[in-house]
Amino acid sequence: MVLADCQQCVTELRNHARWWLALWGVPSVAESLTIEWSSRLRRSLGRAIPSRCLVRLSPFLLTARRALVLETVCHEVAHLVVPLLHREPCRPHGPEWAQLLSAAGFSPRSRVCLTDDVSSRIPVGTVSTPRHRTSGARLYVHTCPVCHIRRLARRRISRWRCAACVTAGLDGRLTLEIIKARSP
Repeated sequence: MVLADCQQCVTELRNHARWWLALWGVPSVAESLTIEWSSRLRRSLGRAIPSRCLVRLSPFLLTARRALVLETVCHEVAHLVVPLLHREPCRPHGPEWAQLLSAAGFSPRSRVCLTDDVSSRIPVGTVSTPRHRTSGARLYVHTCPVCHIRRLARRRISRWRCAACVTAGLDGRLTLEIIKARSP
């Protein structure tokens, strides 16, 4: 299932994070937790920055299955919580982190094969960003109003059409939403 709107998506993810934080015994972290999209995440689906209580997500997740999005956010939020629960240094994907993910109902894994989840739904080269991108990077989310398939790009692409809708005899025009993706 593709999550509807980018802001609505972040709100839903924050609600899930609130539940996990309460489950893990640190509900107060939810008040300072920030979740944002980053166009610079091309090799990973997410990144946790514990010093800022920040989770950055790859725009690839905008077209991923809902289960993968939730697993990724839980994975990153667990990285924020481990230093709060354990005074001694812990390995990034150590047993302390794995225990949090298991408690939330996810299999603790540090890598995901993207062939089925994300990359097969994203046209090659539509999200890759140059290394010199500024902090005001924008992403354009092209969405089919009929079947809700999404395509991502760094610019507007007016010639794109929904292939399934065109095949069915419809116009196939895509609606456009612009999101500001922060860069670290």
